[in-house]
Amino acid sequence: MTLSKPAWGVNMKKRILAAVMIFILLIPFINTKASADSAPKPSVVVKIKELENENYYVTLLSEKESTGPWSSSKDYYPVYGSREIWEKFNSYSDSDGYYFVGYFSDCSKNDTFRCTSTRRAGSKSSSTFPSTTALS
Repeated sequence: MTLSKPAWGVNMKKRILAAVMIFILLIPFINTKASADSAPKPSVVVKIKELENENYYVTLLSEKESTGPWSSSKDYYPVYGSREIWEKFNSYSDSDGYYFVGYFSDCSKNDTFRCTSTRRAGSKSSSTFPSTTALS
């Protein structure tokens, strides 16, 4: 009985051709650029004057229930900051129908309120002092 040599030449050609085809198909993915939204974002900066040495918090009220990553949720999360201050802003009922959308900032140290990377069309500011129950 004689054994014949396997036809390695044909199988090897198929393997090389398959590898070349896979490489050609993967070429578009090798040099892919990453893109990011780096355009300027709408922002609001409020400079507060004549409240030096006072403790106070500032927020923007929105005419929409949701704006950017913020919404007028009735749920408090510790990441928001002081629960007491959040509850003051959240319980506020604006006469023009504006909403507290969860974002506020302690402006006691730098007298500046910054709200960046959100859409704040149609908004107005509100502030509160920890020692009072009123909002202004």
